[in-house]
Amino acid sequence: MEEINAGRELPALQSAASQIGKPKPYTTLERWIEDLNVQTITDWTTLIHVPEEYQTEDADRALAMSKCPTSIIDTLLNNSDWRKWPDSLKDTRCTEPNMDKIKQLKCKRIPGAPVVYVGHANNSSVPYPGILLIFEKLV
Repeated sequence: MEEINAGRELPALQSAASQIGKPKPYTTLERWIEDLNVQTITDWTTLIHVPEEYQTEDADRALAMSKCPTSIIDTLLNNSDWRKWPDSLKDTRCTEPNMDKIKQLKCKRIPGAPVVYVGHANNSSVPYPGILLIFEKLV
């Protein structure tokens, strides 16, 4: 007796469907950075110091859509928590980021989410491959 597919997607089609709309990532960090636009931050009050899970999920999707090399996505997402930032960006007097130093960073916008990439190439105080700054909103 022949089995009839009654509306169920075949496994091969499910896999192909999950890839639709996902651009092929760049193979190098340098090439990806070239494709990002410089972002001037005018409102630092919406910077999230410890992102919620849904915010890192949004950042993850935006990184993938921006063609971020897959080899660095997990590191960047991990580095979105200010506690993982380099000591040079932390205020030694209290347990908060040093906003004076943060405001001097050169940022690149990740389209599709209120997220910017801060890379080592333009910010000597930031280790490779860089950090993410996640905001409630970017203007």
